Amino acid sequence: GMQPTTLKQFQYDEKSTSLDQRISSHRQYSNFDLHEWIKKKFRVQPGQRILDLGCGNGNFTELFWQAVGPEGHILGCDKNETLIHQALDRHSGITSKNVRFLTHDFDSPLPGDEQFDWIFAIYSIYYSEDSSALLEMLLERLRVDGVLVIIGPGPENILGLTEFSTRLTGEKPRLTHLERMKRISDEFQPVLKKELGDSRIEYLEVDSTLEFPDAESFANYYWATLNWRENVENFDEQTIRDLKEKTILWANQNPQIRTVQKQMSCLIGNK
Repeated sequence: GMQPTTLKQFQYDEKSTSLDQRISSHRQYSNFDLHEWIKKKFRVQPGQRILDLGCGNGNFTELFWQAVGPEGHILGCDKNETLIHQALDRHSGITSKNVRFLTHDFDSPLPGDEQFDWIFAIYSIYYSEDSSALLEMLLERLRVDGVLVIIGPGPENILGLTEFSTRLTGEKPRLTHLERMKRISDEFQPVLKKELGDSRIEYLEVDSTLEFPDAESFANYYWATLNWRENVENFDEQTIRDLKEKTILWANQNPQIRTVQKQMSCLIGNK
């Protein structure tokens, strides 16, 4: 039978402060704006219905709401109740009944039978336990001519930072961490191809950089990454403090450490 220990191997509970730190690092120091890219790439129409899967604290709600307008509908789902509460607070200005947030783990079926024109899974779905079951469920909830958009890290994402983290902490990256980076291309893509056919899917990778002006801004980003958290989770406080000092020292000595190479992958399925 299946070992319970492997059951949730890809799962990840986001600490909201880490999420906020990473989002603000990208806003300030990245040469790539994901909001702008989504807006240009996907022609969301007024009145359409959007499912935002793994919506976190609603980082894209505003963008989607501007696109669908008062006649449109948005449902944001996340399994983390704290993040859903933050999303509700953050968007309390939108009084429309058409914008809803739901605490829901996407590895279980979505309640109701609402159909969507768009399903966006932005930096969330690659933590899923069962890609085939999840994609099947999502395609069922997509209208004919609807579009499923899966965005996450690309296979080459932060390889340099991962190497840096290994050098600094002496801990190798977990296999699941490296597998996660490839899941969209190696696992989700073939499943979607099989469900929809080659001509109905598109896969692309977008490279970008984070340029941190000083050691502190780099360190604050690095300490908010899963890389750092997984590497130091078994260390005591003193060791962690020492490693934090070493982070600053190394980032001061080697300015190239402060340039982080990012890669995003995007998988699009047209029903």
